[in-house]
Amino acid sequence: MELSKIFEYQGIELGEDATFEDYKAAFDAKYLTKENALQDESIRNHWAGETTSKFARELTRTAKENDIELTPEEKKLPVGDLSRLIVAKKQEAFDTKITELDTKRKPSEEFNTLKEKYESLNTRYTEELTAKKELQGMLEKKENEFVTFQKDFKLNQAKDSIFGGLKYSDNASDLLKKGFLATVNEKYAISLGEDESPIITDKEGNRIKDPNKHGSFLSPNDVLSNELNEAGLGKVVEKEKFPEAKPREFKKSMDKDGIVKPSYARPNSGHMM
Repeated sequence: MELSKIFEYQGIELGEDATFEDYKAAFDAKYLTKENALQDESIRNHWAGETTSKFARELTRTAKENDIELTPEEKKLPVGDLSRLIVAKKQEAFDTKITELDTKRKPSEEFNTLKEKYESLNTRYTEELTAKKELQGMLEKKENEFVTFQKDFKLNQAKDSIFGGLKYSDNASDLLKKGFLATVNEKYAISLGEDESPIITDKEGNRIKDPNKHGSFLSPNDVLSNELNEAGLGKVVEKEKFPEAKPREFKKSMDKDGIVKPSYARPNSGHMM
C-alpha cells in the first residue's frame, strides 16, 4: 500500500522531505481525535454552556407560565441567580395576594388556586435545581476522568520507554524475557513522582536507595538494569581486543662444553674524535 494514496484519501498534502512530525501536525489540523477533544477546553465549555442555557430557558418559561415578569437584564442572569430570583418574586406575589385575599375576604377557591400554583412552581424549581446539581457532578466526574487519563497516558509512555531501553543479551529468548518482566513486576512498582518523572518503589512503597550516594535513590532504569545483569540476561559490552604480546626470545651462544658465552658490545664503527 502506498502512503501517497493514504494521504490523498485523507486530504493531506506533504512535501517529499516531510517528516512524521509534519504528518502529525497536518493530521491534527484536519481531524479531531479523541485525545485532542478531551484536551480541548473550548469543547467542554461549549457543551456545558449549551446545557446551562437550556436550564435558563426552562426557568424563563416557567416564570412566564406563573405570571412572573422578568426584565431583559434579569433573563441574562446565571442559572443559579435566576432561579433564586424567580422564587423570590413568586414568594413576594404570593404574600401580596394572600394579604389582598385576607383584606378583601375573597372566596377560598381563589386562595387555593394561588397556593396550587405556588406549590407547582416550587416543584419545578426543585426539579431543575436537582438537574443542575447532577450536571455539575457529571462535569466534575468527566474532569477527574480526564486528569486520570492524562496521568495514566504519561505513566504508560514512561514505562514503554524504560522497558524498551533494557539491553538484553543476544542469548536471551522471548521466554526468558517474559519471565524476567514477570519477576520485576512482582518486586517493583513504577509510578509518577510529584514532578511527573517516573520513580520505582518496592511493593511496600519504599524507594530504592543508591548505595553509592547517600540520600539519593536509584532511577527505574538503574534498578531494572541491575536486575537484568544479576539474572544473567544483560548485554555484556565487549572490551576492545588487542593482540597478545609474545615474550621476546633471546638466542644464547654456548661453547662445546655447554657453557654460555658472554656477550660483548660491538665496537662503534665510527671514528673517534
